[in-house]
Amino acid sequence: MSMETPVKKILIVEDDTAHYELIQRSFERRSDEFVLKRASNLYDANKLLISFRPDLIISDWKLPDGNGTSLIQKDKKDHLKTPIILMTSFGNESFVVEAMKLGALDYVVKSPEVFSDMPHLVDRILREWKNIRDRIRIEDKLNKLSIAVEQSSVIVVITDLDGKIEYVNPSFEKVTGYGASYAIGKTPSILKSGHTNESEYKTLWGTVRSGQAWRSEFVNKKADGSLYWEAVYISPVFNDDGKITNYLKIGEDISEKKRMEIDLKAALGKAEESNRLKTSILANMNHELRTPLMGILGMSQLLMEEFTENIEHQKMVERILHSGTRLMNTLNSILDLSEIESDSTLLKFSEYPVSESLEYILVQHSKLAGDKNLSFEILNKDSGLYVFVYEKFLNQAVSNIVDNAIKYTHHGGITITVEHELTNEKLWAKISITDTGIGIAKHHLDLIFQEFRQASEGFSRNYEGSGLGLSISKKMIEIMYGILTVDSIVGKGTTFTIWLPATKIGEESEQELKPLLKTIEPIEIPEKIEFSRSIHILYVEDNVINQEVTKLFLQKIARVDCARDGRTAIEMAKRSPYSLILMDINLSTSLDGIEVTKYIRGIPGYKSTPIIATTGYASRADKEKFLSSGLNDILVKPYTKPELISLIHKYLG
Repeated sequence: MSMETPVKKILIVEDDTAHYELIQRSFERRSDEFVLKRASNLYDANKLLISFRPDLIISDWKLPDGNGTSLIQKDKKDHLKTPIILMTSFGNESFVVEAMKLGALDYVVKSPEVFSDMPHLVDRILREWKNIRDRIRIEDKLNKLSIAVEQSSVIVVITDLDGKIEYVNPSFEKVTGYGASYAIGKTPSILKSGHTNESEYKTLWGTVRSGQAWRSEFVNKKADGSLYWEAVYISPVFNDDGKITNYLKIGEDISEKKRMEIDLKAALGKAEESNRLKTSILANMNHELRTPLMGILGMSQLLMEEFTENIEHQKMVERILHSGTRLMNTLNSILDLSEIESDSTLLKFSEYPVSESLEYILVQHSKLAGDKNLSFEILNKDSGLYVFVYEKFLNQAVSNIVDNAIKYTHHGGITITVEHELTNEKLWAKISITDTGIGIAKHHLDLIFQEFRQASEGFSRNYEGSGLGLSISKKMIEIMYGILTVDSIVGKGTTFTIWLPATKIGEESEQELKPLLKTIEPIEIPEKIEFSRSIHILYVEDNVINQEVTKLFLQKIARVDCARDGRTAIEMAKRSPYSLILMDINLSTSLDGIEVTKYIRGIPGYKSTPIIATTGYASRADKEKFLSSGLNDILVKPYTKPELISLIHKYLG
């Protein structure tokens, strides 16, 4: 017996022992193919159906306790569970009819010849049974497929080789409005809307006729004339010989998706336009505010130099400087917030030694705290602590928080602590800014991080400021994958903690609480810088007040010529060899500062002349644009006299 042919189990239900022995003897030569079990009555037979689980039943019709037809069992779908052959001792048409109706696969009239031929009969019945089971399985699959297609929400269409529709499912009728009786026999062209080129249809048919599948989206027309979007997948159907017999289309009504896509595109367009408008407004606001501030702060600085002996006038000028600086700080905060919200992808992150650099960030804050008789300490618990950050953002975030601490503290002082913490095997740098100030009520802790909000608000608020510092700091820290937390008790003080992912840490110092900074003098630009040669500067600026301020700033170190527009500047550059050019960007004429710079670079002798942008456009993108356009450096308005002189010295000193 081969491994591929399993042994078949046959149950013989026969009360006559002689008859059973004759049947048994006929299978003796094929004992390796068949296993026989005998039951002499229905009771034993039913038990063996469970324990023996026969592949076939051969049963006498007339048994001591009933009729052999009772052994015929069917499932819920009226399919025969086990094939059965019924035997009788006499020919009777009524027996035959009853047996076949009930599901018997065959019947025989008992005789020695029939008994001896029983193995051949069994072979035939088992082959028929296999065919029946295969057909039932195929019918079940087809039935499931038919139900799935009929109940599917997608559109299903089957055509013949000429493209004539042979079948449509209910979804086709529901979506298109065409009934099956109307569609069958016609071609899918009944759905044409005129929105698709004929060349695309030709490509479609060429593709599927070559045996390939086709995917696309069409605007089709319903029976009522309305249009809808349909995503279609069309493929050929092959027979067993590999020949195409039909074409199958599976479609989906994507009209709602398309409407959403159109709405999203429109919303995206509006958002982009709004963003462009916001960027333009902010750029113009920066320019329009910084330009007059240049005059206000510049003239104030010059007046401070003049009123050295008049204390009262000097105090008045100090108030002007204070108010102008406050306005400048607000403007810078708004610009920073806008840049953070618009695009943080241009930030350049680098490894930063936070434990070594913090004292240099806070030099000016130490002086401010000293002016208020406040203590100011930086305690470094970890030497060699590094973070991967955008340096400018970290510096500004820390500065903003320390500014707030000084502003809201009247007694005691401020302590900045640098240390590390290991959480879930992740190394964090922890910068804590603790003050002994007024504190923040619990119900205000969330409010302080909202834009333009303060713990003290309304007409009775007690402190100056735009309410942007903490909001900006939080966003900057989060962009650097950090966290900003706050703990506060009203009347006792506040601790802001910056958590940043740390990259590495060196050895801890022996004295963990070593004060790095107690009395550090602020770094100031020298008032007098010596130049080794005479300086002739061209200042291109359309604002007369700014011209006056800059000329007065430079009156002791350089000769300054001014041009109010680009064309005049170009002509002046052609006539005189200037040592350096200060270039405003927005000149309110047909040529802007970038275009003027390009013209001047083409004048002989000006290829390497320093040209510095003096501009109110202060965004990161603006600065990068200016530097890539031939300008050597940028001086953002309003600039101070020391800043201007220091930058000129950088190129001409």
